[in-house]
Amino acid sequence: MRVVSIDGPWYLEGWCHRAQDVRLFRLDRIEALSVLDEDGTPPAQARPRDLGNGLFQPGADDLRVSIDVAPEAAWVVDYYPTESVEERPGDVSRVTLAVADRAWLRRLLLRLGAGAQVVEPAEVAADVAGAASAALALYEES
Repeated sequence: MRVVSIDGPWYLEGWCHRAQDVRLFRLDRIEALSVLDEDGTPPAQARPRDLGNGLFQPGADDLRVSIDVAPEAAWVVDYYPTESVEERPGDVSRVTLAVADRAWLRRLLLRLGAGAQVVEPAEVAADVAGAASAALALYEES
């Protein structure tokens, strides 16, 4: 549908057949592409995103996640859009994020390590704990 530059990187905005919705694809992260034998014209309901307020704009159906972040992970508040930030005892901030991609959230939380703890929802905490255990098990094997 269009190619746009947002804060430096370039994105292709187009209709995603898999998601059946408009998506942004960061051009420098596309590993492979192929030409399909089907019409690439976006459907009539496809509309370009309003990017005036930034790249990520949370939707009503996005998952809301609350995490407690320690001072060493406080950069999350400056780097990602938050719905709320509440100061807690012990220099901890309770941060609520809208998340459209659970895999992205898992990577972020694994990256933060002990600097962040999922408060809710419980299934996200369990998912991240399982991913962390699996990653640690790989170190024990080698």
